Amino acid sequence: MITADIVRVSGDMDTPDDFVCAVAATLSYWLAMHTDAECWASGYIEAFSGTHILDYPKLEWMGCEFDLADAVVLRYCKRYVNDYSQCSVCGIVYEYGGGDACECQEEYDNWQEEHEDDEEEEGDAPEEPTAEDVTVKQLYAYFEEVYCSSTYVWNTSFVQDIADESLIETTLIKDAFPAYRNCVSNGSDVDTIIEEVQDALRQLRGASNRAHILEIATWAAHLRHVNGDIMRDYADNVYADSSILDSIQQKGLVAFFPQEDIDRWIAVDDSIDNLDDILDSIDHLLDMVDIT
Repeated sequence: MITADIVRVSGDMDTPDDFVCAVAATLSYWLAMHTDAECWASGYIEAFSGTHILDYPKLEWMGCEFDLADAVVLRYCKRYVNDYSQCSVCGIVYEYGGGDACECQEEYDNWQEEHEDDEEEEGDAPEEPTAEDVTVKQLYAYFEEVYCSSTYVWNTSFVQDIADESLIETTLIKDAFPAYRNCVSNGSDVDTIIEEVQDALRQLRGASNRAHILEIATWAAHLRHVNGDIMRDYADNVYADSSILDSIQQKGLVAFFPQEDIDRWIAVDDSIDNLDDILDSIDHLLDMVDIT
C-alpha cells in the first residue's frame, strides 16, 4: 500500500552504523509521510484505525480545511455512478436492480391493464418510465438531498455503509493529499523542512567517507519539523529508539560511544550496512521539485 517502501532498522544502537541508519531511516520516513501520497494516506489510516470516518479529526493545514466525509461521498459517486439509474418520470435515483424504488412502473402497468380495451387517445396515458443514466453530479446531488442535513452534516449510517477502507484510502490519496500539498506549498515551513531533509539525505548519499557520513548524520539528527523534533517524534515508526537518539542529541555521540570506538569505526574503509538500502527506498523522493 505504501509507494515509498521505507526500510526499518533493528532498534539496536551498538555501533555508529546503527546511529547513522536510524537517522537516515527516520528522515526517510518523515520525508515519505510528507511527499508520498500513499505513505501519507497509509499513516493517516493507521493512526485512526477503527474510527468512524465522521469521527476522524478535521483535516486542517495552515488555515485550510478538507471535508473528508464529503470527499468520500463524491469519490463514491465517481466510482459507482454506472451502478445507478434514474426514473425518467419521478426522478428518483436507485441502484440497478432496484427499479421498484418508486411506484412509477407499477402505476403505469396498472393503468395499461385497466385501459387495455379502451380506445382513449394516446395523450391520456401516463408516461412509461425508463431507467436513465445519471451523471456524477446528479448522483451526488441526490445523495446530498436525501442524506445530508440542512447544516451540511452527512447521515452517519449512509456514510458508514459506503465508506470502506479502500474508498477512504483512495480519497485520501487522490483528493486529500493534493489538497494538503496545495495548501502547504509555495514557501511554507513544511516545504522548507522537506528541502532540508532532502538535502540531508542527498548528502548522506554523496558522502565520500565515514567521517563525513557521521558528521552529516550528527547534524541531521537535530532537524525539526513544524511541531517538534523529527527524531523524537518519528524514530519509533522505523523501530529506532527515539530515547537513545534524543540522548545523543543532548549529550553528543561520544557520550554514547567511546571516542576510540568512533575512531576505529571511521578508519574502516567499507560501506555501512543497510544505509544504501534505506536511501535507495526513497531515492525517487530526493529530487522532487513539484510534489503535487
